[in-house]
Amino acid sequence: MPAEYGNTRNLTQSPGADEDHPSWSPDGRTIAYTTDATGEQQLAVRPAEGGPEKVLTHFATGYFYTPRWSPGGDRIAFSDNENRLWIVAAEAGEPREAAHDLYNEIHDYSWSPDGKWLAYSVTASNQQHGIWLYDMDGRKATRVSELLATDFAPVFDPNGKYLYFLSTRHENPTFSQSEFNVATLKMTGIYVATLARGAASPFAPRSDEGAAESTEKDAASKTGGDGKERGQGGDAQGGDTRWKPGASKPLKIDLDGLMQRVDRMPVIAANITQIDARDDRVFYLTVPSDLIEGPLPGEKSALHVFDMKKRRDATVVEGLSGYAISADGAKVLYKLEKKYIVADAKAAGAGPGGAGDDGPKTLDLSHLRVRVDPRQEWREMFANAWRIERDFFFSTKMNGVDWAAVRAQYEKLLPLLGSRTDLNYLLGEVISELSNSHTYVGGGDDLPAERRVPTAFIGADFALDSASGRYRLAKIYRGDNTREYYRSPLNVPGLEVREGDYLLAVDEVELKAPIDPYSFLVGKQDGTLKLTVSAAPDGKRRDLVVQPVKNELPLRQKEWIEHNRALVDRLSGGRIGYVYLSDMYAVGMDQFVRQFYPQLDKQALIVDERWNGGGFIDQIVLERLRRVLVGMDTNRNRTATTIPQQILNGPKVCLLNHYSGSDGDLFPFYFRKYGLGPLIGTRTWGGIRGIRGDWGLLDGGYITVPEDAIYDLDSHWAIENHGVDPDIVVDDSPSDWESGHDMQLEAGVNYLLEALKKAAPVLPPPPPLLPAYPPGVPSPLSPSN
Repeated sequence: MPAEYGNTRNLTQSPGADEDHPSWSPDGRTIAYTTDATGEQQLAVRPAEGGPEKVLTHFATGYFYTPRWSPGGDRIAFSDNENRLWIVAAEAGEPREAAHDLYNEIHDYSWSPDGKWLAYSVTASNQQHGIWLYDMDGRKATRVSELLATDFAPVFDPNGKYLYFLSTRHENPTFSQSEFNVATLKMTGIYVATLARGAASPFAPRSDEGAAESTEKDAASKTGGDGKERGQGGDAQGGDTRWKPGASKPLKIDLDGLMQRVDRMPVIAANITQIDARDDRVFYLTVPSDLIEGPLPGEKSALHVFDMKKRRDATVVEGLSGYAISADGAKVLYKLEKKYIVADAKAAGAGPGGAGDDGPKTLDLSHLRVRVDPRQEWREMFANAWRIERDFFFSTKMNGVDWAAVRAQYEKLLPLLGSRTDLNYLLGEVISELSNSHTYVGGGDDLPAERRVPTAFIGADFALDSASGRYRLAKIYRGDNTREYYRSPLNVPGLEVREGDYLLAVDEVELKAPIDPYSFLVGKQDGTLKLTVSAAPDGKRRDLVVQPVKNELPLRQKEWIEHNRALVDRLSGGRIGYVYLSDMYAVGMDQFVRQFYPQLDKQALIVDERWNGGGFIDQIVLERLRRVLVGMDTNRNRTATTIPQQILNGPKVCLLNHYSGSDGDLFPFYFRKYGLGPLIGTRTWGGIRGIRGDWGLLDGGYITVPEDAIYDLDSHWAIENHGVDPDIVVDDSPSDWESGHDMQLEAGVNYLLEALKKAAPVLPPPPPLLPAYPPGVPSPLSPSN
């Protein structure tokens, strides 16, 4: 599609094929991309102006990522799901394997300007990334990174002098605010290696001596000595200096000692995720620090440009989520929220780039139209989903299932599909043949599109007063208005609303049985509510303006957690702490930090992970629970403190049930492996084989693929399709709940009280002040000294 003028073209016109990962050739005449038109995903090329497709590869299986053209346009590099890096001739031929990473997919490969070298990174057995250079002529790969370094994203200088790369060499140890611990944040910097031995560093010291002479030479360089301005990166020996596609003359690369010829680019260490080089400029993307869920508030992503000649860093644009630089370095395409924008690739606010330039231009996507043949799409998505499972599932044996037979069996049902929802059902049946957890199906473009009108909530339970037909506020969930997640609409200073008050009207509409009070809250989640309340059905009325919440589950859950903690505190006489984790993700991590550290003065601990929805933080939490008391510390007040400082040195139990799943399975499994204490409750869900996220299908639907599996130290598969058995089986019956008893929680308290009777943890007191030194160490004041 055009940046501004011209027509939008659909090059493939193929409702029955999934084409992806497009890449322009250096001369802009051809596009390389992946396609499954042949029944298997392959690499193909096609003229950018339109024309026949040419399939370059003929793999029997595999999923392939973005092709990258060599500068001369004669070769294409691409990577696959098996963590291999391939090279194929642009005119077709047998692909050549250049690299294989045993741990991670390879995505950071780039060509040298002469097209004779390919740079990329591979994960070593020490889990550190190292940069390799592949010699096209010698067909040999050489590691150039040191083993102790973490180097990645190598990019050649277009002028053939340097190799730019990213490396995590800024440790930046940052103290935690909740415990004596550190995290290493914003570690990445940009580094420059000189390719030829003896070449000067681009950041060598400079001097202003002879400035007039240098200025004259610089001017002559810019004009070529004839007074005519040259383009950036151009040749000063006359002729057209504008950027042109094609390979440069062969580079001189001295592999030996390359990483000893490295200098640091003078930019601030950050979370840098992408780097590109054009002429004498280096573009790079910085992103905010990651919370478990989303970016750190107050930080923005930014596209920077560093001018190697001026040694100056500048910001091009902030808030973007991705970018691409044109081959000549003149333009940048970036995504800002839902918009795609084309702009000059220069510092923000630098002014127009030339005649006719009127600033950034938002791409008009309204012309993107495709003809949809649902049945062709359904057939393609069926085959694609089947292939994705085949190519990414952690077991090449597909759990012993004849995967080809599964396809043949269910493919017969494709003609019977009547809707996109039918396809999702069919895909679910196909994937379920694996008998594996985390195999989900969803989405699709013709699912019901009606707009859902949600209901607002005020954080209260209603009770009907049958005598008056009015509703009382039987319980108000107080929440915690210092945290938005737990905001309670009725627990606001000045409202003075109490449990037992009557809700008489909502937005001046009288509320009386048999009307459901929630019916008055439908569609009002985004505004305020005017509630009319009174202490009695016919008492004095008061109007309250409140801001409802869209979900009151956090309020109810917080109330339940605090009830459990109060119960444990009462039953144990204040000796036992209680921590609840609703998941092993962002909320669960917040809950742990908020509950664990304030209870370090307890003698024992219950960790409750019933109804835990999973995530990935099990080892982070367990590391805190595993800490062992190794020493003590004191001060002038003779206060005894532990080493390590944040430790709960006492017996522990973990509560679990059949709704504890995924990482909620792994947490109790390793809780027991670490010897932290018994598991109390019922057997967990039994699904731990992990996914990286959703795999998108042609129309926006998705599937998931379990790509890794846990096994134990005896080389046996663990947990999957069974779960984690408790050490002490306790089930909560409906009658127990009805009578106000949580039998699992009470069992945990009873177990720990018995453990405390046998061996209550007691911290050793400080020693006498005199003698002042360890046993056997004489005092400096003794006569012998």
